[in-house]
Amino acid sequence: MGLDYNEMCHVYFLFSYRLSTLMRLIVREGLIIGVKASLSGPQISHLLFAYDCILFGEANVNGAETLRMILKEYENCFGQCVKYDKFIVFYSSDTSKRD
Repeated sequence: MGLDYNEMCHVYFLFSYRLSTLMRLIVREGLIIGVKASLSGPQISHLLFAYDCILFGEANVNGAETLRMILKEYENCFGQCVKYDKFIVFYSSDTSKRD
């Protein structure tokens, strides 16, 4: 017997909340710098949508490694796997190849 729709939504909410908590802790510790939509706006480190998430960070080795560590920690703790075949990375047009 599987989970019904309401139970699945509840489980998804709990997993999303945990990922959001991990991201907030990493930002607070300065390991990732999010993006700002305006100079005075808040830093955005992640957006969660129905069964999808968008993570933001600096385009450098440290930022990429920290995001990878967060995803691995999420997989280990919650048993959900990241589908790397659906994983896409975007960079700003002013990101140098060196970064």
